[in-house]
Amino acid sequence: MMNMSRFILTAYLASLALAGAAANKKQSAQTYYDRGMTVFKVDPGASQGLFNKAAKLGHVDAMIRLGHCYQTGTGVPPGLKSALHWYTQAVNAGSTAPLYEIGVLHETGNSKIPPDYAQAIEWYEKGISNSSLKSCEALARIYASCPDSTFHDGAKAIQYATLLVQNGKNNPVSFDLLAAAHARDNNFPSARKAASTAITLSSLEDAPARRERKTSYEQGIPYPATASNAWILKAAATDNTWAMLKLANLYGDELSDSYDPALARNWFKKAAENGNAEALLKMGQLYFHGRGGEVDLEKAFWYLSEAAEAGNENAYAPLARMYVGGKGTRADAAVALEWYQKSIDAGHRINSSKINALKYSLRKDQQKTPEEFYEQARRIIANKKPDQKGELPTFKGKTSMVHSLYWLAAEHGLTDAMKELGDMYFYGKRYFVRDGELDKTTGGLDSNYVRALDYYEQLAHKNIQCPELEPCKELYLIQLQEQRERQLKKEMDARRAAQRSTRKKF
Repeated sequence: MMNMSRFILTAYLASLALAGAAANKKQSAQTYYDRGMTVFKVDPGASQGLFNKAAKLGHVDAMIRLGHCYQTGTGVPPGLKSALHWYTQAVNAGSTAPLYEIGVLHETGNSKIPPDYAQAIEWYEKGISNSSLKSCEALARIYASCPDSTFHDGAKAIQYATLLVQNGKNNPVSFDLLAAAHARDNNFPSARKAASTAITLSSLEDAPARRERKTSYEQGIPYPATASNAWILKAAATDNTWAMLKLANLYGDELSDSYDPALARNWFKKAAENGNAEALLKMGQLYFHGRGGEVDLEKAFWYLSEAAEAGNENAYAPLARMYVGGKGTRADAAVALEWYQKSIDAGHRINSSKINALKYSLRKDQQKTPEEFYEQARRIIANKKPDQKGELPTFKGKTSMVHSLYWLAAEHGLTDAMKELGDMYFYGKRYFVRDGELDKTTGGLDSNYVRALDYYEQLAHKNIQCPELEPCKELYLIQLQEQRERQLKKEMDARRAAQRSTRKKF
């Protein structure tokens, strides 16, 4: 009996000691935290050691404060992993306050760690279970407007956006999200209605951006203007022009595994029937080159004319070209010059040799047949006689004259000139000396596989085969891939610069 009493007494004293140690630990943690907060107001960097001591002793608010400091770069360099560590420690200690912030960190990522939307959704949903309206807003945003279209879900976006509207009927941001959610659900009438409400509730400063977004909804464009292939297919089936163009461009992308020019032409035609200026231009180009179907120059001219009438400035130069050689319409150098000038006035670069060649062809003393222009170019190439100063003609001097004359003849359909002009663009600076090395400083054109392919394909449609056609296609695709990679790198660099700028603000 005596032994049992001693055991109980010993256990009781031990529990008192543990309770005292816990109380001392808690008091020490609070002391470190309070001192840290005092220092933080004066020098955030100097407070970090105190917050660390408090956090290691189990102080939850200190953990949250450290998470916030690493998240915003306050007193310490920004650190996503460190912020996640301390926020998660606080959650494990029983706090629900950091749930939303953990979701934010996963949603935004940083320059080294990409966003993880699945993790963000998981943490935001935990926040929802604790009645966090911020988490509700974040979920509506991801499901409606996430940059990664695989996470889009119109129905879920509407569910969360509706909750926001019910809890804040005078908040324009809630109606922004509701509008985006309806658009993602392919319900653009409801999207426009919600967008109008957002504009009504908006400040004068924010209203213009919201009006632009409403205009996009009026055109059947979701926000942001990206969507999954499944969404695009469904929207295109409901006569959504934007979706039709997305499909057309997907099937018309020569670097894509989905490349199918016939399907591209089909969707561009449907969008053109809705009066879309981009689709009208594309149809004109497809009929001109015979991609995805037959060549039909009269239809090409009609579509290009409609595109220009609809205000598509990119149609001006192709339309001018039709008038140069009388393709699908009458040949009229004066009208061609007018359209080229319109293109220049719209800010597009036009090869000056084309303008000069047209002006040259309009002179009464230089009005010749295509065959005569071609022969004149051949004589210039063959000429090796010295000029009055005793100097031999150079490739540099010959290039622009020969190019202009071949161009006039080629655009009027002379196949020999089309072949030579294609070769000029394919061989580039080696055109005049194809079997030897040519000093690049002596003249000649830079190789342009797009233009070379243009003439080689026109010849192929006339059943004239060129040995350069297939290698030209290969080089063109390589060139196209390189251009695509440069553009993607440029866009990525711009995004990273924007992220760095955002972090500096904190």
